[in-house]
Formats: sequence, C-alpha cells, structure tokens
Amino acid sequence: MTGDDNLTMLEIMRRWPRTVPAIIRLGLYCAGCPVAGFHTIADAAHLHGLDREDLEAVLFPLMGPVSATARPPAASIRAGRARAVSGARP
Repeated sequence: MTGDDNLTMLEIMRRWPRTVPAIIRLGLYCAGCPVAGFHTIADAAHLHGLDREDLEAVLFPLMGPVSATARPPAASIRAGRARAVSGARP
C-alpha cells in the first residue's frame, strides 16, 4: 500500500509504468486520458463503476512502497540523455 490517497492516476502510471497494462485490462483507459492528472484511484474507481478496494488490490502490489527518491521514468530518460549529450558520467 502506498499510503498516499492523493496520487493521481497519471502520477501512478508515470512512477509505476507496470500498472498501465493492469489499468487497461480493467477497462480504464487512463493512459492518454486528459483528466488522468486529476483523478485519484478513488475517483477512477467511482467514475468507472469499480470498487475502490478491488482497484487498489490490483494496483498496490504493482506499486510497492512509496519512495521519496522515486522519479518518473521519463525524468530518468531525460537525465540519461542529458548526460550522454554533455559527456557527463552518472
């Protein structure tokens, strides 16, 4: 369990990309949705007629504990590209 009820679906998908296929299998098309950055798990469950606890039971094992140092994969990719361009080493 993440312990953060305020994470949006967009934040979840960015921080834990392995959640995306599970979200799609559940019939939620949050990936690419313009409001994914505003909806929490509770909002998404309510809007799609799902039980919040059932949705959490699918997502939380894929998310693991929240880490203060976790960065979205896109940020890591950009940082890697910047190092490659500048010649800097990690």
